[in-house]
Amino acid sequence: MLHYICFKLLKKKITHDHVMYIINKVLLPRIEYLTQHIFIEPNKCNEFNRILRSIFKHSLSLPKSFFNSVVHNPIYPNILNIWDSQLRSQASLLNAQINNPVTSKVIEFLFLTSQCKLWTNNISETTKYFHKPSKHFSRLENLLCIFHFYNLSFNTNFKYNVTGGLHPISYFIVDPKKYFGFVKSLKNKNIFFLDQIISNDGAFLKTWKEIKKLLKNKRGRLPKWYDFLKDNIVLNPSTNRLQFTTQPDNMSPDLGFPRPKIIKCNNHSVPCKSQWAAFWSPRVSCIVYGKILEKSHFPGDSPKVYLEHHIPFKDMSNPNHNLTPHSTPNLLTPCTGCDFHDSFYVGDVRPKCIISYLSNFTITLHVNIYKKNNNRFNNIFIVHKSDSELRADTFRDFKIRTDPLFRNRLSSSQSITPHLYIPSNINHRLVNSLLLPNDFFNEFYTLINNLASFTNLDFYTDGSLKIDNDNPRMGFGWIFTSDINSKIEFSGATTQWPSSTRAEIMAVLTCLIVCPPNSSINIFTDSQCSIDTFTSFSNYKLTPKRKQKINNIILWQAIQQIIAELNLQVQFTKVKAHSGVEYNDKADKLAKDGCDSNRIISVSPKGVKTQKGYIMFNNDTIIDRNIRKTLKIPLNFRNIERQMSHKPLQALNSFTINHIINWEFSQLWINYNPFQKATSDSYSKHVGWRIKCSNYALPTLDALNNYPDILNGYDTCFLCSSATESNEHFWTCPKSIDILKSIFRNHEQKFRSYIINNMDKEKININNIDFDIPIFTLFNSPINSIHDAPELHCLLINLVPDCLLLPFKVRLLV
Repeated sequence: MLHYICFKLLKKKITHDHVMYIINKVLLPRIEYLTQHIFIEPNKCNEFNRILRSIFKHSLSLPKSFFNSVVHNPIYPNILNIWDSQLRSQASLLNAQINNPVTSKVIEFLFLTSQCKLWTNNISETTKYFHKPSKHFSRLENLLCIFHFYNLSFNTNFKYNVTGGLHPISYFIVDPKKYFGFVKSLKNKNIFFLDQIISNDGAFLKTWKEIKKLLKNKRGRLPKWYDFLKDNIVLNPSTNRLQFTTQPDNMSPDLGFPRPKIIKCNNHSVPCKSQWAAFWSPRVSCIVYGKILEKSHFPGDSPKVYLEHHIPFKDMSNPNHNLTPHSTPNLLTPCTGCDFHDSFYVGDVRPKCIISYLSNFTITLHVNIYKKNNNRFNNIFIVHKSDSELRADTFRDFKIRTDPLFRNRLSSSQSITPHLYIPSNINHRLVNSLLLPNDFFNEFYTLINNLASFTNLDFYTDGSLKIDNDNPRMGFGWIFTSDINSKIEFSGATTQWPSSTRAEIMAVLTCLIVCPPNSSINIFTDSQCSIDTFTSFSNYKLTPKRKQKINNIILWQAIQQIIAELNLQVQFTKVKAHSGVEYNDKADKLAKDGCDSNRIISVSPKGVKTQKGYIMFNNDTIIDRNIRKTLKIPLNFRNIERQMSHKPLQALNSFTINHIINWEFSQLWINYNPFQKATSDSYSKHVGWRIKCSNYALPTLDALNNYPDILNGYDTCFLCSSATESNEHFWTCPKSIDILKSIFRNHEQKFRSYIINNMDKEKININNIDFDIPIFTLFNSPINSIHDAPELHCLLINLVPDCLLLPFKVRLLV
């Protein structure tokens, strides 16, 4: 279809406006409709874009090698990028599907399926490590992967978490080519968390032999994912020291420490050989090692072990002083006697220090006789685990057994939903779930208590927007007027998507959330937009997809939730702004005070039941409005950034950074039509020349030398005969500026006359107008001294410099 249409367009004599309309309004919507449930791969999108760009460039007489980023730049006449268009349509569709009661369960199932497929707790976190979409991904997974390239993220109010750890291993094995092979092996071995294969102190990767002991299926060779982990997250391959350290408190409480085998209950103790154990002693705050001599399990008594106490031994003959605590051999030697000795022990009298301890409170060890240089040391033993790791194990085991708070903290860290305090009061519950941060909860609780005795409540609400130095701030306020003597009022500030309407909505939301259940509310406001939106929610049956296109939809859905749960009867009354109504003026003052307040209050989307999912930009801005339109903003900035990143346009980038160019009026000028017809071939050529001129793409001699059959070896400027003729030199050549001097003198007079003849002389004093514009004043200097004039340079390349607007900033012209 695409090739056929493009082939037909090339044969027709149409202008760039026709091409833009056919591509943007006919062709791309058709492609979007046909591909709404599939995902077009990047290489296919690039192929489609290449075909469409060639037609558009041809209509504007642009060279085929012209910058593709300019073709999609919104500042110039442009065509939509199929890749960007796909992102906007798919993001809008996903947001509509997940927030539709009919399809939300299907999307939840797709998320769960993707989690199982990718072997992860968070598919957004896993897909961000992929550099491009994969053919193994579903439409949902590819879309989440693309989001990260545009600094977007998709968040849901539901989660399906696998318990048993906090660090899914999928985050650490992301190799796009081998990932699914790794996942297949991990599934067979039932390894989901990195916590399963690292030491209990969270600092070391276990050896494959240690991991193999924990697996049910011990067959097979060393897996490739283990080698990948050693190459990418291990700092020292000899010790398996990790490049990072996980928090021990964040590990699973069910560690399965090995315990000594308990013997049957009888009246005799059983001797043991070559069995070792350790435990944590709170008396000395250290680990205690021992060789098990006997086990006992007398009737009416707990199982016990009798240990020969051993203490750490340092090998002074070892010349290596650079060993870390983990790599230092854990050597033990018999204790010659200490306070741990149990004098009631009756048995072998050769050990000097005997300890009796509960069997279930110890951890078994793997210990051998120490050998060095083929020599056996009968009184020195080596433990197969480091002292630092065993200290962490025994201390953790001790804390789990003796400290309920520690045990509960571990359990709560593993639960899918933490056990939070849920108040019985409906208002308190709404405040806890909907509002952020919790620093102001007590203030709302006080307001709830003060209004609890009322059933008919009147409020005056207002919102304010304050813009200082491109730093917009929103404030809101309300005053309770049913009982003037109570003096109940509130004000605060809010953030994101600054507008006075959003501030007004926050004022309505915060006053409704403190109203008692089953009450009647009358809200007086001067915002007709808020009243109309509330009416459309209440009186018209909007489809879920249509609702998602309403600005501040999350706030409105939170208001609907508050009204439903509190069973409120809400009525709005319009008040004329700044009309002398006493309480409306007070609410206005509260809103303005809120702009300067540090009490920044926002709504948590996770508490809004009907909002199952939402898109965030830059991990801090929730897009609660028309997704398709809003995503144009980051996409447009991305296209502009791509244009400015080209090496030939570094001067343009510098002018933009220094705020020399006014891009708003530059856009109007580039699209200005000086001809009588709405569109024509002459107009297309005229616009094409402006685009080439502003992007340094004119066919100057330095560019023509790339085509030796046309021009070879001559690239000197025809005017000055001293420099290479390039797009940059063309507008800074002294001879060119000398020619332009008389032209600009004439235009300066026309510029002054136009302003003077069209201004309102009763409101504007002509002496207050600044006509000293650098574009004109620089010609007062000698021509040879004019070599660095960025404002003039911008105007000559068909871009409007900001200084040209200085006379218009006094007042608007009539």
